[in-house]
Amino acid sequence: MTATPLARLARQPAAAPALAWPGGGMSCGELSAQLDALALAASGLGAPDTPLLVHCASRLNLVLGVLVALRLGRPALPLDPGRPDLPEILAACAPGGTITDELVASTAGAAGAMAPDMPAATHDAVTPDARSGGPAILVPTSGTSGAARVAMLTGASLDAHVTASAAVLPTLGPGDRWLVCLPMTSIGGLAALWRALSAGACLGLVERFDADQARDFMAEGASHVSAVPAMLSPLAESSAPSPRGLRCLLSGGGPLSGAAADAVLARGWPLWTGWGMTETGSHVAAGPVDCDWREGVVGRPLPGARIRIDAATGRLAVGGGMVMSGYAAPGLEPGLGLAPDGSHLSSDLGEFLPD
Repeated sequence: MTATPLARLARQPAAAPALAWPGGGMSCGELSAQLDALALAASGLGAPDTPLLVHCASRLNLVLGVLVALRLGRPALPLDPGRPDLPEILAACAPGGTITDELVASTAGAAGAMAPDMPAATHDAVTPDARSGGPAILVPTSGTSGAARVAMLTGASLDAHVTASAAVLPTLGPGDRWLVCLPMTSIGGLAALWRALSAGACLGLVERFDADQARDFMAEGASHVSAVPAMLSPLAESSAPSPRGLRCLLSGGGPLSGAAADAVLARGWPLWTGWGMTETGSHVAAGPVDCDWREGVVGRPLPGARIRIDAATGRLAVGGGMVMSGYAAPGLEPGLGLAPDGSHLSSDLGEFLPD
């Protein structure tokens, strides 16, 4: 079984845009060549069945590292080098090798020499879960509700999220661009990567959030944008040109305030909000922010997401194909952090409205 983003990449025209950032970008052919060169350099890093730590300061290099781990059939562990809890995370995941900014830079020239006009790669990349039942990506939680843990997300669970999300959010496909204003170590960034490349769209990146730079990027053409609520007012207040082709500004990662929503809606932009977590591969509920919206409303459950209120605690529990296989511990065995039925009990309280 081929990882869905790489399978779609292999079917795309070589000249189709795959990645974009302020002042640059990569076509599908160029990205495939870069991944080929990086896979060759990384193939000898540790035992072939161990995770690959992607320890890069550059968001672009984090994306390349995650994709090359998928190409090699190994779980990717993308981490911010500045995290204070790195020792605990590394102990839980036991990576067998590390992809660094320096390693990526060392392969850039080789990739350029390999193929200015080469077609996108046609060979398969085996996802770890297809081979051994293991995870494709290991994603640390934010740690906002206690110590951070590492969610194990399989390719199948990420595909389930993409399918469910695509049934609700505005359509994404070839010719579109999903701009991510978030770190590529977060589930918000990683899920957008999976969504964009699986749909044949281009993933847009900024190395750090700057409202004017992001607005310039939106003016060049961004059909979808991922942001957290704190970014919305600065985006709306920027004096940069108006967005072009914007169909979905998706706010997540925290409660959306009325003030932030009003700032965006005053511009006439299509604002959406969602609720989810690392353990569920990003949002499991989403909806448009319109005249009927009020603070606290996060939309309706996505198709296939089974959301219920735990009778004993009032906390929201989530089941469905998008839920993680468990928290990482040495050996990466599934099940830790899940109920017997495979659902995950979140730390969030919630309620269902009459509609």
